[in-house]
Order: sequence, then C-alpha cells, then structure tokens
Amino acid sequence: MMVCAPVVHLQKGFTLLELIVTLAVAAIVLTMGVPSFQALIRNSRLVTLTNEFIGAMHLTRSEAIKRNHRVTLCRSADGRECTDSGGYEQGWIVFDDHLDLDTVVETGETVIRVFQGASTGMTLRGNTPVQKYVSYDALGFSRLAGGGFQAGSLTVCHAPDARYIILNSVGRVRTASSRPPNTSPPSCPP
Repeated sequence: MMVCAPVVHLQKGFTLLELIVTLAVAAIVLTMGVPSFQALIRNSRLVTLTNEFIGAMHLTRSEAIKRNHRVTLCRSADGRECTDSGGYEQGWIVFDDHLDLDTVVETGETVIRVFQGASTGMTLRGNTPVQKYVSYDALGFSRLAGGGFQAGSLTVCHAPDARYIILNSVGRVRTASSRPPNTSPPSCPP
C-alpha cells in the first residue's frame, strides 16, 4: 500500500490586515520624509545659484585681468544688454566694458558670457553698491562706474532660506549663511 504525503498549499500574497499595516507605515514615513526632502531640494537650489553667481564674479575678475581693462557683470533679462529693473534672478551677463567704463553694453563691447535666470521662487538681489552691476578693473579690484571701490552684499533667497554673497573693497568674494553684521542686504520675500 502506498502512503501519500499530504499536499501542502503555500500561501502567496498578503492578508488584508498586513496590507493595511504596510500602507499605514508607508504613509507615516512619507509624511515625515517629504518635508525634509523638499528642504533638501530648496537648499540645493540655493547653493547652486549662489555658486553660479560667484563663478560669474570670478569669471568677470579673471577676464578683466586677462584683457587688461574693465569687465562688468550686470543683470540682464535678454542676454544682450543690462537692465535697470528687477534683480539678478532674471539672468545676468559678463561683458567687456572697455570703451567708456559706464557699465552699459555699447556697440563695440563684447558680451563674454550669458547666464540664465534662477528657477521660480528664487531671488538674487544686491544692496545699493552691487544692485545693478559688479565691475572689475585690470588689476582685479572691484570698481564703481565713477572709479571708487565697490563693495556690497547680495542676498540669494529661496524662502524661507537665504545665503549671502559678500564682495569686499578689493574685489574678493565670500559667502555666508547668516546675514553679515553691519550690512543691510535685501531681505527675502515671504
């Protein structure tokens, strides 16, 4: 006589209770993780824009030294000429400002590089000395259109976070994550 072993049916899948518990745990993890992930993305965009602008300032300075005359960085909405309105978040250009040193692109002055604007929700504004432009002379010093030294600070905002770009009187740049003392950079919009 032959004895057969009982057939064992393996259960495949989840019970309804296991599925509900898994979904509840996933919802709790997502609820806690999404805000911190959004803050990470916001901070990453803030640092990227800050570094891109500082890179443009370094380019402006090095081109002024290389060309042995004034080179200027200004805010620009169209990539061809400087604008008097808005902030740097709309874009900026670096151009050879050797003809009349007026910080405005003239016929015969070459646009060296065009930089695109910031992503939506970000601002990049400077206080009065650097509100419209940053200009370097042949020695690498930052200069106002009239020839005086140029120093100031710019605020890069992605509300509620901000970073600061500080230009000292000899043209060197540094960053700060808190508002520099004794300065009045623009505040971040709400």
